[in-house]
Parts: sequence; C-alpha cells; structure tokens
Amino acid sequence: MYPRTFRGGPRSGDFIVFTIIDGLDRGDAAKRRFYRRLTALLEQGPGVRPEDVFVMMQLTPPENYSFASGASGSDIAANEARERAAAGPSAQDAYTTAELTAAITEFFKDNDRRRLISMLRDDFVLKVPESLPYGGAYTGPKEIDEFLARINDGPYWESFVTDLDRVIVAENYFVAPITITARGKTNGATMTVENLWLFEVHSGNFTRAQIYADTAAARNAAG
Repeated sequence: MYPRTFRGGPRSGDFIVFTIIDGLDRGDAAKRRFYRRLTALLEQGPGVRPEDVFVMMQLTPPENYSFASGASGSDIAANEARERAAAGPSAQDAYTTAELTAAITEFFKDNDRRRLISMLRDDFVLKVPESLPYGGAYTGPKEIDEFLARINDGPYWESFVTDLDRVIVAENYFVAPITITARGKTNGATMTVENLWLFEVHSGNFTRAQIYADTAAARNAAG
C-alpha cells in the first residue's frame, strides 16, 4: 500500500521500492548523483517512470556484519589496521570510510590513538588553538603522537577523559563532536566542555585536522 502523491508522483501501479543496505556513508552528494542516475537508467531501459521509483538507504556499521567464523566486522577491521600499523606508518595508500571512522572512534572513546597515528602521513597537520597552553600546529605522526602524549601525561592535566557520541561524515570531512571531562594538575580545577575535531580527508587519507575548543575553560582549569 502506498500514497499516490506523497512527496512526489503521481505514482502508478508500477511503483517500485529499492532498499539499499550499505556499510559506508558515501556522503550526500554521492547519494544525490546515485538517485538521479538510477532513475535515468531505469527510464531508458525497461521504461520505468521516474515518479514510480522510491529509494531507501540504510547505513549499518561494521559491527553489524560478521563475514565469517562468527567474528565481528569491526574486530576484523581493527586487526587489519593493527597489521598495517606493524608494517610501518601509512603502509596503506587509502582507507575506507569505515576504517577512518573506527580510528577516530577508538581515539576518543577508548583513549587509544595507535590506530589513528598509524594512518597519518608525514605531511598531516593538526592545528590547535593558539590560545591554549599547548596551542600551535603539529605535523606528521611522530610530532602529533608526542603532542597527544603530553596532553595525557604532561604538566597540564591530572585527568583528561573524552567521550564521543558519533562521527559525522560529510564528503571530505569527518566531524567528531566530543565532551571533555578534565581536572587541572596545578590547581585541581575541573571542567566539562564540548569541543569539536574537524578532520579533512582526501583520496582515503587524513590530510589535516582542526580543533575547535572552549579555550577559556581549558586555560582556567589547566592553570
């Protein structure tokens, strides 16, 4: 049963529903191109009216797949990333959206930066607001790894915990809104703030990242 004119139509008795389950979010522009191409080809070939074509896409993450032997798809992806990291930094020419998303998620949710660092190339740049005590630009996996280690183990924070709701993928950008709960090391002041990391991706690789932070709260808590 379907409405003849709801948000389109008029639909005929040849109405078709396409349900597509995908493991990767390919972005709004790619989906728009797909919708247009699908209806154009169906009209050219069997002669389906564009008004009779309904498409519903469903995105499912790697943990919703088990490719074989009862193993979760997310575990398989994590193992593959660790094997690449053991072979050396940036051993792979390009990563999938799922792999990039998983690396960001592990970094913020599990406080495990190993997978993310292993994906960074030597020209990757991380920009941190200059008004923070540790602000500036950091380039390459080694320099960025040392910077992140200083956040956790340096003179600023007694504790520094991040929590991520989800990673938002939009074309060449991965947006990570995070909540930070931290206690300063010098004065014991605490803060709970919402920050944002914006990752830029090209050809399946991280190219740069920018941190947008509540710098006033961080300065006050870090002393």
